[in-house]
Amino acid sequence: MTPRRIAVAVPAVLALVLALAACAALRPGAGDGAGYAGFPPGHAPDGFDESPRATLLDDGSVLAITTWGSSSCHREVDQVEWDGALARVHLGRAGGAACTADMAAYTNELDVPEASAGRITEVELTYEDWDGVDRLTVE
Repeated sequence: MTPRRIAVAVPAVLALVLALAACAALRPGAGDGAGYAGFPPGHAPDGFDESPRATLLDDGSVLAITTWGSSSCHREVDQVEWDGALARVHLGRAGGAACTADMAAYTNELDVPEASAGRITEVELTYEDWDGVDRLTVE
């Protein structure tokens, strides 16, 4: 292979590897704070309901928080406090200054500490850009 072809091939291969790595981080079920568009597999609501939701997955070892908003400026978990059966979750906002004017579900999955696994019954959501508090019963 000539040096010119190598110079063209290496960036292309690196771009492909980075794209595949980004897709892997968005796969449902990660439990490590990773997020993805939509609902946890098998946990979509029957009708349209844009209320935030909290769902325990994997026998209580993963807490899934689903919120609604712009698909380009979704909510991201930036702080979690585990307190027995309560999880206090603070959500920031991803994206830039301008957001799309659509409404989409986005889910963040968090590993539940062993001391709280299977015991989380309530979630208290606070937000970076809103002073309100959502108190959720875990499904």
